Amino acid sequence: MPGPVSGLMAPSAPFLPIRKFEPHLSKEQEAETIGTCIASAMIQRPALAKLRGTEVAKSSALRAESLQELPWEGLDLVLQTFLEQHLTPTTLLHLFLHLQPWICSPRAQERSRAVRASARLFMFYRFKAITEDLKPMVEQGYMAGLLTSQAFDAQEATRYWASQALYWLFTPCKAVVYTKTGAVVSVLSKTQKDASCRENPVHVAMLIAKHLQSSDLMPFSFTLLVGLLEKEECADQLAGVMEAVLREQESELQGQVQDLQAALSYTLSPPRGGRLSEGTRDILHLLARQHTKTAVSILLKMPWPYKRPTKAIWRFLGADPMLTREVLHILLDDSPEKGRANRGQTQDRSCPQPARLPPATTCGLWELIGALGQADTLEGREDDLFASCFLAIACPPARHLSGAQQDLPSDTSPRSMAVQALARVLRLRGSQPAVELMDQERGWQLLEEAQPEGFTLLSRAIVTHPNLALKSIPKLLLPSLQASQEGERMACTALFAEFLGSPLLMENEPKAMRKQVVKAMLQRTEDSNIHVRGRALHGLRNAVTEFPDKVRKKRDKILESFVRAVCECCNPRTVLEAMEGLCWMLRDPKAPLKAHVAVPLALQARTFFEDETSGLRRASMELFGHLSKFVSKKSSLFGAEVEKSMGTLLIHLQDGDPQVAQACRVALLQCAPFLSYQPLRTLVRSQLAEGAAPAIPAFLSEACRILLQDCPGRLSKKDALRAAAAQQLIGYMMDN
Repeated sequence: MPGPVSGLMAPSAPFLPIRKFEPHLSKEQEAETIGTCIASAMIQRPALAKLRGTEVAKSSALRAESLQELPWEGLDLVLQTFLEQHLTPTTLLHLFLHLQPWICSPRAQERSRAVRASARLFMFYRFKAITEDLKPMVEQGYMAGLLTSQAFDAQEATRYWASQALYWLFTPCKAVVYTKTGAVVSVLSKTQKDASCRENPVHVAMLIAKHLQSSDLMPFSFTLLVGLLEKEECADQLAGVMEAVLREQESELQGQVQDLQAALSYTLSPPRGGRLSEGTRDILHLLARQHTKTAVSILLKMPWPYKRPTKAIWRFLGADPMLTREVLHILLDDSPEKGRANRGQTQDRSCPQPARLPPATTCGLWELIGALGQADTLEGREDDLFASCFLAIACPPARHLSGAQQDLPSDTSPRSMAVQALARVLRLRGSQPAVELMDQERGWQLLEEAQPEGFTLLSRAIVTHPNLALKSIPKLLLPSLQASQEGERMACTALFAEFLGSPLLMENEPKAMRKQVVKAMLQRTEDSNIHVRGRALHGLRNAVTEFPDKVRKKRDKILESFVRAVCECCNPRTVLEAMEGLCWMLRDPKAPLKAHVAVPLALQARTFFEDETSGLRRASMELFGHLSKFVSKKSSLFGAEVEKSMGTLLIHLQDGDPQVAQACRVALLQCAPFLSYQPLRTLVRSQLAEGAAPAIPAFLSEACRILLQDCPGRLSKKDALRAAAAQQLIGYMMDN
C-alpha cells in the first residue's frame, strides 16, 4: 500500500505502483485504497499550512500554489486507473460515492476539491466513451441532485467545478442525444464559457428537473433537497427549484412523493429551529397544495409543542379554505397517524366515528382551528371537532410531553389549547350565547383545570340554546361513557346529564339513542369515581323531573339507583342529587317503593336534618315527608322515626332558609298521622295546614306546652320521646 503523499514529491509518484499490483486487489482492498488516496488529497497539507502567512510563501507565491496543486494529478490518476480496470457505469458510480462525503463536507476547501475530482472523472469517462462505445452513466438523477446543490455554493471555485461536472454528466456517450437532456447540455455548455450563467443556478436546477427522465426525477429531487438544506443561505431559493419538481413533473411523481418526507422532516426537526423557516415553509406550502396528505404526514411527525415554522405551516393550511376542507377530512377521517384509513366510517356518516383521535392528530387540529376564518370551511364537521376537543380537555395527550417540555406556559398546555380550539369551534358554529355564558361563569378556566363543574357548565350552555347547539355529539360521545379513563367518563357523564334534561336528546334524538344513554347513565351510578356517580345521578334526576314519560320503563331501576346512593354514598353532593330525584319520583303515591325500604331511607334522611348545607336539609326533610306515603299508618318502626325527629322538625320551622322551613312544614303535615300524642297531632294539622298562616314562635310555644302537659311520673318509651322533643324545643326557644 502506498504511503502518504508528501507535499514536495512529484505529483504521480505515490500512485504509480497501483498499476503494478499483482495479484489484483480485492474489493475491500480497493475500497480502502481509494478512500485513503481521496482523504490524503482532500485534507490540506501540514507543510503548506505552516508556510502560509510566512515570508517564504510571500517570496515564492508560485511555488506555494504549485505545492497546493501537487496531489490533484495523482488523485485523478488513481481514480482513472481504477475506472480503466473496469470501465463500466457501475464502477464510475462506485468512485463517485467515495467522493460524496467530501462533496457534502462543511469545509469549503474539501467541497471544492471533491467536486473538481468528480468533474475530471466524468470528463475522463466521456472521452473514453467516444472511442470505446461505453454504456450511458447510471443514477444520473442521484449524482445530478448532489452536484446541482453545489452550484449554489458560496465559493466561486465550487460553483465552477459543479457546472463542469454537470456538463460532463449530461454530455451523451454516443452521437445520439436524448432529447430531454440535450436542452440541459446546451445550457450547461454556456456556463463553461460565461461565469454570469453560473450566478443563476436556480435556472439550471429547474431545467434539469424539467428535462430529466422519469426514473431519475425522484433521486434528483431527494439529493438536491438534502444538499440545499445543508446550505442555510439557499433556503429561499429551494422553493423555486422544488416547484419545478412538484409542479412541472407532477404526473411523473405519482406514488413517489412520500420519499421527500424524510428530508422535510429532517429540516423541520431541532436543532435547526427557525433558520430555514422561509424556504421550508414555501416547500411545504407547495407540497400541501398538490400532495396534501404527504404534507400532513410530515407535520404530524414534528415534536409538540410546535416551533414557529411548523405552527406557521398549520396556520397556512387553515387560512386556505380549499386546503382546510381537505386537511380536515384527512385528520378526522383518514389520519396518517392511524396507520390506515377507516373507509367504512368516512362513507357512512350514520355510523359514528371514534371521537378519540390520536395525539398528534389532535394537536394538529388545534393549530388548524386557530386559523379558520369562516364557518363554511368546517363543512358540517363542527360536531367532530367539538367531540375531539372535548375529549382532549378531559384527557389531554400528555404523553407528547417529556422532560423540560412538561414545564409549558399555561396557554400552550394541551388542555389549554384544546379549550381554546373548542371555544373557536363554538364561535364559528354560531353558538355565541353559549360562549358568552362560559365567559361569564369562568367556565373556560374551570375546563382548563379539568373541574367537573366546567364540563357541567359547558353542557348546560349548549343545551340552553338548542337552536344553536351541536346536535350530533350524543352519537359521537356515547361510546366514551364506557371509557377506561376516569376523566373521559366524568366529562361525558356531565355532558349527558345535562342532555337528559334537554329536548336536544330527549325529544330530538331517536328513541334507541335515548335508551342507550339512560342505560349507560344507570351503569355510571355504580362507577368507582365519586364525581362520575354524582353526575350520573344528576342526569337521571333531570330525566325524571323534565321528561318522566320518556324514562317510564326504567323507573324501577332509576328509583333503585337513587335509594342505593342515599343509603350508601358519603359524598354530600351525590346524596343531594339522589334525594332530589327520589323526592320527585315519590310525589307519585304509585311509585314502586316498598315499605321495608322506606324505614331505612327515613333513618338515613334524618341524619341530614342538621346538615350545614341548606339544600341537603331541605331535600332530606322533603324526602322524609314523602316516605310517609309508602308505609302503613300502623308502622311502629316509621312512627318511631317520626317521634325521634319531632323536636328537630319543629325547630326548623324557623330555619334561616325559607325553602327548608317550607319543606319542614310539609313534612310535619305528612307525618302527623304517625304522631302518637293526639293533642300534638291535632295542633300540627290545624296550624300547619295549607293556607294557614300561623305565627311560628307562638306555634312553637303551644307545641312545647302540649308536649309537657300530662307527662306521667314514670315515662313510657313514647312519653320519653315526647319529653325529649319538649326539652330540645325548650333549649332552642331559650337560646333564641
